[in-house]
Amino acid sequence: MRLLFTFVFLCQTLFVFAQSLIVGLASTIQLQPKQTTIVKSDYFPSGTAIQKVEWPQGLSLLSENTGSYIVAGKFSLPLANIRFHTAKGAVDIPCRNIRKLAITAQIELAKPASDVRIKGSFNAWVADSTLLKPIGNIPTQKWILSNVEANEGYQQYKLVVNGKEENPVNATIVSNGMGGTNAQLKFGEPDAIAPRLTSQKIVKQTVFIEATNAMQYFLYWENTLLISASIPSTNIISFTIPAAAKEMERSYIRIFACNENKIANDILIPLHYGNVVKESSSLKRTDLHTQIMYFLMVDRFKNGDTTNDPKPLDGVLSKAQYLGGDLKGVQQKIKDEYFNQLGTNTLWLSPISQNPTGAWGYWDKNITTKFSAYHGYWPTSYSKVDYRFGTNPLFGDVISDAHSKNMNVVLDFVAHHIHTDHPLYKKHPDWVTPLMLPDGSMNTERWDDYRLTTWFDTFLPTLDLQRKEVREVVADSVMFWVKNFDLDGFRHDASKHVPEDFWRLLTQKIKREKATQTNTTFYQIGETYGSPELIGSYVNSGQMDAQFDFNLYDAAVGAFAGNNNNEQQQQLWTSLQRTLLESFDYYGWHHLMGNISGNQDRPRFASLADGSVLGNEDTKLAGWTRNIQNRSEKGFLRMAQLMAMNMTIPGVPVIYYGDEFAMPGGNDPDNRRMMQFDNYTEQQQQLINKVKALTSLRKNNMALLYGEYKFIPTNKNCFAYERNYFGQKVLVVFSKNGSDVSLPISSSQKWMPLFNHPFSQNQSSINLQLSVDDVEIFILR
Repeated sequence: MRLLFTFVFLCQTLFVFAQSLIVGLASTIQLQPKQTTIVKSDYFPSGTAIQKVEWPQGLSLLSENTGSYIVAGKFSLPLANIRFHTAKGAVDIPCRNIRKLAITAQIELAKPASDVRIKGSFNAWVADSTLLKPIGNIPTQKWILSNVEANEGYQQYKLVVNGKEENPVNATIVSNGMGGTNAQLKFGEPDAIAPRLTSQKIVKQTVFIEATNAMQYFLYWENTLLISASIPSTNIISFTIPAAAKEMERSYIRIFACNENKIANDILIPLHYGNVVKESSSLKRTDLHTQIMYFLMVDRFKNGDTTNDPKPLDGVLSKAQYLGGDLKGVQQKIKDEYFNQLGTNTLWLSPISQNPTGAWGYWDKNITTKFSAYHGYWPTSYSKVDYRFGTNPLFGDVISDAHSKNMNVVLDFVAHHIHTDHPLYKKHPDWVTPLMLPDGSMNTERWDDYRLTTWFDTFLPTLDLQRKEVREVVADSVMFWVKNFDLDGFRHDASKHVPEDFWRLLTQKIKREKATQTNTTFYQIGETYGSPELIGSYVNSGQMDAQFDFNLYDAAVGAFAGNNNNEQQQQLWTSLQRTLLESFDYYGWHHLMGNISGNQDRPRFASLADGSVLGNEDTKLAGWTRNIQNRSEKGFLRMAQLMAMNMTIPGVPVIYYGDEFAMPGGNDPDNRRMMQFDNYTEQQQQLINKVKALTSLRKNNMALLYGEYKFIPTNKNCFAYERNYFGQKVLVVFSKNGSDVSLPISSSQKWMPLFNHPFSQNQSSINLQLSVDDVEIFILR
């Protein structure tokens, strides 16, 4: 008890410091196998003098300069704390131990080959010949994969044999979520039982947390470590909220725990003037975990002002023309309360800066067409709203109107590239990466092997953001929108193709600007396709709050959209669960990752789900050559399942416009049809009603906003999990092929179903019957 009081006193003395020195909750430092670079500006404002660092035992400082520390070593448990002392006091940052594991495996091909390479989630999907060694003389069927390193978990990969992708014949094969398959490797024991933390109760100002299979815990208020101690013999952690928290409208308690080998789920508790937030009514739209995002393409949403409609372009088919949507149309739907009635509270707008006026690009597969810049991703200005969408003053009004309806506005911004018509390119043509590679090939769409230099097309030069002068100009251009508009965040396009130094610079500038304002909350989310390790490298205190979790979406497409027998479905449920746990492991159990229903670069989920588009076909070509419509009830039922998952798991749910009624379509541009606001079919209206029920449940239930996630074992045809926040519980269950379900329950109190399935309940279980492609959610308050 004396230890607790000591740390609480320390916390009180650091109250002003904690607020003024560091912005937000410090992200966990992840140690790397050989050495780790800790960038000071990720956590501390420029110019902060760090007087001393308390490194945990086993971790050594190799070198220090003005911008970073280089450390090496490891500590005995999976978690530790690093304390940084400054003139204003100390800051504590959690640190996670090295978790890379190395394995060796034998790979067998279908037939002998001489040139065999491997690419997978463990090497950023770049084909590599150095990891494989032949057994015997080449050509041979048998190869050794030697000492490949990855974090504990299941890693997917492909072989590239004589230039063509294939899977080994002796490997575990899994769905890739996009109509194809990958091979899979297992690193460590990812399915072993991990320690667990469960929020139990609050008695006045004392909080009780149950710890299972854990040895050590670390309890933080904001960025100050209050307690670091062994788990009590009772397995109950209890603590008193520090008195200093009463001075802050919003602050947070965080709890981390571990045993010798594994880390528990973490606990996040929001406080309101020193009291645990028990009801969502105490939260605001600026509490980022409350976000329900709605992504709309401005040109494809609503035409509110026909006077700015451009004339059709020659050589461009109708799907690739401007269709008339604009900011005035968005403003009208804000005022009509379309978004409020749907239950969303954060608008993500596609890019609105000026784009070129002509036709660009070329498609030549069965049909031919050029493209207009209706989507906004070809910028020719950094500071002017495209005249086809509106004006700068109108955009300011859109934001004000959204705020008056208690909604955030997140703007899509393109920092990676510009159009050749952009004045910056004309003035500084040398500020871009090379279009031609040393081998004479063109550096376009080289997404992985030339990730940071590749061009998207020959008229879209990639800015060389590894150069300081280019970074500064582009970051200042982004800041124009922060300084001149009351924005709530950015969605950053193509973020994995932009060097980390740029995101650090931009985030520093945003933090400095927001520090002068009352509301310091600013949400940044990026677009990265790749392994969780690559995606996670951009998610930290110094860069972005989140990325879109495309790997989870792919697993969800596999689990919900297909037609599978019970055995196949069980494998897909397992894959979905593993992907969820992998996301928690990399991004945290209370992450702010975007959980999407679809997006502008994928075929519409409803069309994949009802079979009108096949995952293994050319889905862009399908959109150009077929009139894709809703084929059956499956698309609606399965979309309801996907929505139900997104609304009940940790993260930020993201509804792609039209998915609320299962808009059909192939891939780009067929997945970008004009929005529909009326004349819904009965099935469309039923889905809209379900989505509204789901958004209402999420907004009003603390278990879904801040609760722990727990997988619930059930029969092979079903998938279930529970969320819990101090006894507020939500139990979610999905069925693929129809099933009688018995769900174990942690409380014998009366549970209530959201979708009104008949059920029976006894002391230990809920029993019900689910139909094909069905979902039910039980609520306990």
